[in-house]
Amino acid sequence: MISTLARFWGATDNNDDDNEDRICMKCLKTKFVKEFEVRYHSANGHPEYRNDCKSCRSEEHKHRAQLEKIYGHLRPKEGSDYCCPICERNETEITMNGIRFSQTRVRKFTTVWTLDHDHETGEFRGFICNDCNIGIGRFFENPVALRNAADYVITKPSHNNYLNEKRAQ
Repeated sequence: MISTLARFWGATDNNDDDNEDRICMKCLKTKFVKEFEVRYHSANGHPEYRNDCKSCRSEEHKHRAQLEKIYGHLRPKEGSDYCCPICERNETEITMNGIRFSQTRVRKFTTVWTLDHDHETGEFRGFICNDCNIGIGRFFENPVALRNAADYVITKPSHNNYLNEKRAQ
């Protein structure tokens, strides 16, 4: 028998995946695994499932499409000098070390700018770079955790500082 937490993250304890259940991280309901999209298949062929159910993803897509219709025209244009309000990098700086584009769901084009919105209220916040959007999402939009992460980065010695000093020599 596997733990509830392991089940939440998609682990299974038998080969009958269709009858397995897991918890959607958005609606917090227990659902059959077939109600979750497969994110990818691992090296052994086992499917890895998304953390949110198809129903919640569908609602999220609809809401994002509405926001895109209303605010999409405000998206920074390619090549503009717009900077991410979080990391303060522009498009050139973001793509300097390799292309980091996100594909919009409404219109099929790639951009470094992601439409950001409050997941609780649905309110549009602005456009941020895809890297910062992923970072905020990894912290579940928790301001305390984000502040703690910033404090940790500021107060702990970094291997990156060592590498930057070496490059400067």
